[in-house]
Amino acid sequence: LARELHDELGAILTASKMDVAWANRKLKDNEPAISEKLTRALANLDQGIALKRRIIEDMRPTVLANFGLVTALRTLGDEAAQRNGWMLDQRLPDDDIKLDEHTEIALFRVAQESLTNAAKYANASRVSIGLTVHADRVALHIADNGIGITPADLKRTHTHGLLGMRQRVAARGGHFDIRRGVAGGTDIRVTMPTVSTIAPSDGAPPTSAPPVTTPGVRT
Repeated sequence: LARELHDELGAILTASKMDVAWANRKLKDNEPAISEKLTRALANLDQGIALKRRIIEDMRPTVLANFGLVTALRTLGDEAAQRNGWMLDQRLPDDDIKLDEHTEIALFRVAQESLTNAAKYANASRVSIGLTVHADRVALHIADNGIGITPADLKRTHTHGLLGMRQRVAARGGHFDIRRGVAGGTDIRVTMPTVSTIAPSDGAPPTSAPPVTTPGVRT
């Protein structure tokens, strides 16, 4: 659907904008009243194009579509850390991985929501993001050293976007767990079943991904 919106609707809106802009240039001097209407139509078309882009971005984030899950998570973490002044600990695979498209989106959205919540509520100074890939499952781990989620919040499933994260993971047959960390803060773990492959860099056929055990740490 995102591709159709980009290719089909995007082409229609762009062509319409070009035609309206052409007509506006022709009528600007001799028909000011019509030109005013066309100028308004151009503004509306710009709003439609912007809305189309936002919808596509919500469906499949651009960085995820263009660069893959590992790079998308690394970029997400780097930007959040810079924005919030966090120390960032990233334990991500050195090579990109290829998962089912819906699984990648679910993992990215959980990470995105988790970091958003940490920024809003945690008052944290350090955040960690980990992704571990095994032959039959993928695990995402996000933790912070903030004030920690409260027992009351854990019972209110709608709080902090928990319901949306749980639904995304459950829809792919995964398991979502959130709790206070042993040393404080909030600890979020997601495990999802998948058959993953390492994305080949030389055009070779993909191979089964081995367990990722050596973290690459970025601070």
